[in-house]
Amino acid sequence: FLIDATGTPGDRDTLIAQIQAIADGTNPNGTCFVRSDIDNGFVTCPDGFDGGFSYANLTIPSAQRGSSEFDFVDWRAGAEFDFSPDVMGYAKVATGHKSGGFNDSFDVNVVPELFEPESLIVYEAGLRSEFGLGGRRAVANLTGFYYDYDDQVFQDLTVINVDPTTGDPNGYSLVNRNVGKSRLYGLEGQAIIPFEGNYTLTLNALLLDTKIEQGVVADVRSQNFDAGGVTSLIDLSGNRLPLASEFSLAAKISQYFDMFGGRFDWQALLSYRSDYFLTQFNEREVVFVDIEQNVVDTQTALEAGFPDRQPGFVTLNLGAGWTTADGRFRIEGYAANMFDEQTSQKALVGSGLNVRFLNDAVRYGVRLISRF
Repeated sequence: FLIDATGTPGDRDTLIAQIQAIADGTNPNGTCFVRSDIDNGFVTCPDGFDGGFSYANLTIPSAQRGSSEFDFVDWRAGAEFDFSPDVMGYAKVATGHKSGGFNDSFDVNVVPELFEPESLIVYEAGLRSEFGLGGRRAVANLTGFYYDYDDQVFQDLTVINVDPTTGDPNGYSLVNRNVGKSRLYGLEGQAIIPFEGNYTLTLNALLLDTKIEQGVVADVRSQNFDAGGVTSLIDLSGNRLPLASEFSLAAKISQYFDMFGGRFDWQALLSYRSDYFLTQFNEREVVFVDIEQNVVDTQTALEAGFPDRQPGFVTLNLGAGWTTADGRFRIEGYAANMFDEQTSQKALVGSGLNVRFLNDAVRYGVRLISRF
């Protein structure tokens, strides 16, 4: 898979040369390369590997065979009451599940083969209403909700290989485990207000509070290679859920009018999100331990290279278009992220790894749409 995926490696790329012998079975230890132009002269080929040693350290996984079956029953109960022809109140309780799955093919005595489904119970109540405003119909909605999660799956760094001569751990993998429990509650409001001249103002606001109530996992940020790669444990209780802003607000103004025998429309969307954390670690301090779990060093998340907080930001998107009277053709233009905000929307955190997935930069475009 790796060889075929990298058909033309770069001039300084030795990955294929290292793993060729592993992949084709000629030498399970791979092939060692000493390249002073890329390793600064510090790399030497170790003895005792039958002439080969790959720093790529590729492990071909064994075939995994198994089956799983998860049975659960979900239900929903609700009621509504019409206070008037234009105002309706409601309340509901519902459950939900997210199916479990398999972990990678490791020793099932060390790593659980399966992880179980996550479960959720939802409580929600709200008001839905319409009312007259200057001879036009406006909308106002309000929703309160409480979500209770159980058996949440968190990724845990687990020892999968042990050095047979020293007994020290020397191989790790991220494993899915049902160790989490969390809750969130919030209040969401929406208003759609029409104005003279075919203008419409749409407002959406969200207040959200989240909290992890249970979850002890290995802190993948703290892997100590000086002690065989051992990690410390971290209790996530009290942390906020990842990617959860405490306040969000979106305001959209739009208008339409007849032009050139068709209809022209435009809109501007201004959005704000308060700060949020990218992972469940919430920039907590990183504790490094030895094999006996004795603390050997403590660093802030920033000192250890794991910044985790995305500050609040504002974005502006614009759009305009013209549609023929019969609706068959439309041309439209758009401009997104006009303030050119650079934000992290997701992160992958591991041993010495802090990968960010950024939003799109400012961009413009034109679309031509035909319906037939």
